[in-house]
Amino acid sequence: MRKLLCLILCVPLLATAQIKKGINFQEALTWDQVKAKAKSENKYIFLDCFATWCGPCKKMDKEVYTNDTVASFFNDKFISVKVQMDQTKNDGPTIRSWYSDAVFIGQSYRVLAYPSYIFLNPEGVIVHKETGVKAPSEFISIAELAISPGKVYNDPYARYDSLVMDYKQGKKNYAAMLYMIKASEELYDTAINKQLRHDYNDYLLNLRDQQLYTKENIEYISSFISSKSRFFHLFHPDGRKIDEAINEKGYAQKIVDQVILYETVIPFLQIEPGVMQLGGKVEKKPEPDWKELFEKIKSRYSKDYAERNLLEARILWNEQQKNYSEWIKYSILKFQDYGIDTSDIRMPLKINKVAWEIFERSSDKKEIRTALQWMEIAMKRIYNFHPSLKAGITDTYACLLYKSGKREEAIQWEEKALKILTTDAPNEPLIADFKDKLEQMQKGKPTWIVE
Repeated sequence: MRKLLCLILCVPLLATAQIKKGINFQEALTWDQVKAKAKSENKYIFLDCFATWCGPCKKMDKEVYTNDTVASFFNDKFISVKVQMDQTKNDGPTIRSWYSDAVFIGQSYRVLAYPSYIFLNPEGVIVHKETGVKAPSEFISIAELAISPGKVYNDPYARYDSLVMDYKQGKKNYAAMLYMIKASEELYDTAINKQLRHDYNDYLLNLRDQQLYTKENIEYISSFISSKSRFFHLFHPDGRKIDEAINEKGYAQKIVDQVILYETVIPFLQIEPGVMQLGGKVEKKPEPDWKELFEKIKSRYSKDYAERNLLEARILWNEQQKNYSEWIKYSILKFQDYGIDTSDIRMPLKINKVAWEIFERSSDKKEIRTALQWMEIAMKRIYNFHPSLKAGITDTYACLLYKSGKREEAIQWEEKALKILTTDAPNEPLIADFKDKLEQMQKGKPTWIVE
């Protein structure tokens, strides 16, 4: 009986100990009490600003905050608080009591992404800020930096705040206005952004050509250009000065193509831009009148624009309708006729998208060789990509090598893709997928869809 009683009493104690494992986040204190406690105990404050829907936030909860080394360091040096930045119907009384403080913290420290980590000194002054998923060792290094003697927070938007203050007093600094427009977008200051854009557009209209045709001004105008814009004549019909200012041949044409895509092609096809139908059945639609679309573009622009954008329309249509063989055919034609735009930073992703479908669905050796040639170009331009994207593109390259018969080389590249993933961007489902592909390659079995 005593043993049974002991067992019954001990189980809750063990469960409590497990619950408390990890960083000891304060739950019962108000924001004012947290600051008072930090000051009286001469401890720094750590704020984990999260949202209930945030996957990376949950990853930190599960894999980092429960880490013994992380917990030991933070529990010794910090008063730690989890601050829920969103509001849900399931929030309890404690979360609700923090609603106004969460808004204040979000505005004061400009919490624009989740998870965000705010570090304050014992006096309640911000000393450091970080965002995103971190490994345990990296997270500790960040905290060590935050509490290092003399640490001062360098607000990346201090200049913006000063300029906005002057702007509201009627001082318009046009030399700094493009910076202000970009910063206001990053900070979601929509009202200021609208005013800034209006003032800067009026300013541009009064500039002489030599002043107007700068790289910064052209890139800015390109970000909102339409056929009805007061600046559209700079791009069409003669955009040579634009190309010279940007130092990129065909830049003006590329911008006009974007205008045609959104103003003519997408409305004509009656599809949503950038949306692929994933899973399930596709709602098959009647084939568009391609001749009518061609004439529509030609009459407004030129035959050259009509030919190029009709090809893009066919690619988009067949992609949406999941007509894979036609999508592949027209994608290959596009690259053959117009080349690969190596100036586009998204180029490797665009190539990878089509190359993967060729790998999975095509048995045409010429198409596979063509896709492999594309991927060789793409592979040279992925060094700045996020590790997960880099791993995915490397995986596609390895798979195409394998399907083309270059087994040993394919195995080497698949091992590289797996190493990138396991070292820099851990993702268990993808790691398992890459390992399976590697095993199939080693056994000489197909890694693609077999009809």
